[in-house]
Amino acid sequence: MNQSTLFYMQQAYNLTEYQVSMLAMYSAPSVGMAEILYK
Repeated sequence: MNQSTLFYMQQAYNLTEYQVSMLAMYSAPSVGMAEILYK
């Protein structure tokens, strides 16, 4: 494995980690709203 391959794998991981954190941040309030609406 050369350096550029490792670099691109790291970039892909960072992007995925960012997307997961964004998804969690936006889905949590939605779940909270749903709980309020369905009570």
